[in-house]
Amino acid sequence: RMITSCKSCIILALITLFLSMDNIVGLSATTSSTSNNDTNTQKVAVIGTTGRLGRNAIVQLSSRSIPTRCLLRHPIPPNTTPDLNGSSSSEIAAYLSTLPNVEMVVGDVTQRETIDELLQGCHAVLSLQGASQPNPPIKSLFPFLNPENGDDPTHPKMVNYV
Repeated sequence: RMITSCKSCIILALITLFLSMDNIVGLSATTSSTSNNDTNTQKVAVIGTTGRLGRNAIVQLSSRSIPTRCLLRHPIPPNTTPDLNGSSSSEIAAYLSTLPNVEMVVGDVTQRETIDELLQGCHAVLSLQGASQPNPPIKSLFPFLNPENGDDPTHPKMVNYV
């Protein structure tokens, strides 16, 4: 667990560094156009929306008024209570969807059409999905004990291996 926590802290620090460099890389809420005085909105796409890193990155982006398009595997059920620290991804997604400048896109990360829709109008991508911890050895020896993912390459736990 200590190693996982350290990795999470390092990745979160990198996201913070990325966000603090927004003027250097040209990623900010608005940038002035040299040819005219209108503003050009820069958008960021986020994959891994409801994970620990994804939700923190979205909160940071929203607090800086940077428009964000977030990928969700499932639509948010209508009566879901928004909660950033919720026990379900629906509660987390419901909370994130209430933030200013945050737009949700429902789809499958393994489908090109979904990624094309997610990236429309975006100038940067934060791919923050991560593999879950490996199954205990006993489950690896007996796949029928873990039927939810099996050999299905489209299962969320397998997305890093596609």
